[in-house]
Amino acid sequence: MLAVDTALADLRLRCQKRWLHWLLGEDTWPLKIKLGSPSGDEFAAEPIAAQNWAATWHTALAEHRLPGSVHTVTRQPRKLRLGRFDLPHSWIIAGPEEALTVAPDIAQRYRTTAARLNFAVEHPGVIWDRISQIPQPAAKTIAAFDDADWSSAIAVVSHLAAGPIEATMVRQLAIPGVHTKWIEQNPSLVCAMIGVPADRSLGDPLTRLINHIGLKAKETPVHVALPCPRLRASAANFQRLQAPISVLNASTIRPDVVLIIENDEPGHTLTADIPGAAIIHGLGFGAPILADLHWIASASTVL
Repeated sequence: MLAVDTALADLRLRCQKRWLHWLLGEDTWPLKIKLGSPSGDEFAAEPIAAQNWAATWHTALAEHRLPGSVHTVTRQPRKLRLGRFDLPHSWIIAGPEEALTVAPDIAQRYRTTAARLNFAVEHPGVIWDRISQIPQPAAKTIAAFDDADWSSAIAVVSHLAAGPIEATMVRQLAIPGVHTKWIEQNPSLVCAMIGVPADRSLGDPLTRLINHIGLKAKETPVHVALPCPRLRASAANFQRLQAPISVLNASTIRPDVVLIIENDEPGHTLTADIPGAAIIHGLGFGAPILADLHWIASASTVL
């Protein structure tokens, strides 16, 4: 026999775990909670206890401690001439709003998130037409946002939907009230909202977003040491420099020998003059980006 307080605690826990699923329409209603009503020999063994237990449920309903309704069954103790009794059988909760009355804090999160998701599906720049289409990770992110982050999300989507992008890189997007790093911190949500294909073979979420809206990715700086006096002269006498590959390709530096060193320290410790040589150091596992460096094709030796 399920006690009233235990049933309420179980429902609160269910609210905590399932409220977002309810909002996305993933569960069916009404919710029916079995109360463990005694029958047969169990009822016959302790009929008074069963009646007292039934009374606690009827009292809780009368005092409005319980949402929903309680369905009863009529039972009679076996071999006992005590008549027939109506015992609680199941607790019926009509829908999420009714269930959430036992958890006011979660109910507030539910209503706030519902308002946001409804706003999203009505927004012309968002791909979702109804709440049930929203992926759970995206809904979870939206639910966790504070008001400032949610305003940023809407501002970004509105900006991207307004027309051609004037920027060439993510941080050049001029969106009033939105920090320049916000998109880089929330690319998965933006991708989901505007319908960027979720194909991992096309890169991480930020890469897919950048490609989708026609921006340039942030270029990785390449650390270069120039032990050759001739090359240093063509690079304003810098012995060491760092620049993205596009800048190096556009420079007048044209080494005959390219030495690629995985770690960073050797690039700083090799100080002897080496005619015609340039040393690239510290890229580690990022070395494949050097495939776009023109030096690799033009040098006579690459080590």
